[in-house]
Amino acid sequence: HSLRRRQRQMCIRDRCKSRGVPVITLVADLPGSDRLCHVGIDQYSAGRTSGFVLGGMLPSHGDVVIISGRTQYAVHRQRVDGFISVMQKFYPKINVREPIYSQDERELISLLLNRTLASDKDIVGIYNTGMGNTQVSEILNDYNLRGKVVYVTHELYNTTRQLLEQRVLTLTIDQNTLRHAQLAITLALHYLEMGEQPDEYKLSLIHISEPTRPE
Repeated sequence: HSLRRRQRQMCIRDRCKSRGVPVITLVADLPGSDRLCHVGIDQYSAGRTSGFVLGGMLPSHGDVVIISGRTQYAVHRQRVDGFISVMQKFYPKINVREPIYSQDERELISLLLNRTLASDKDIVGIYNTGMGNTQVSEILNDYNLRGKVVYVTHELYNTTRQLLEQRVLTLTIDQNTLRHAQLAITLALHYLEMGEQPDEYKLSLIHISEPTRPE
């Protein structure tokens, strides 16, 4: 599936290039694809940020579970690599388990996380690089771990907002997708109207959302 998706992307890119239509990538980059530029956050840095935040909240020892999606998706790989690099260097006493690769399938997330928690009673942290936060929270509830482990993920939307309010999710690393889209349109217009060549990467700030503390 990922190969066919990549082939479709390349086909669209080639058609755009042949017609002089600039291509700007969002969220996931296509390096080496002759796109005009990429607008988005540095995913490796986002993973490192997650590592620093989660690691700093953990006890002196214990196990951390990484839940990720398709290994072919660069965003997941970069987040995982950034997270592991920080944990290994700055929190070496914490055992980071081999990542659970769910292939972006919700049932598989539930199955694999359930299997992990059943066999490991020393889980102190969970890092989810992508989808499946509903399934993660349900499995944590099954093991009476909601709010008892440090749980970090990405993006602020209805599900993660509710989990923050319920104190299930510790925090989420968000990105301003509206700003990304606006910036991409602006860059495209400047390129078409004035021939202004943007930098190869236009990076955005990372926003960290945590539960609102009652007054």
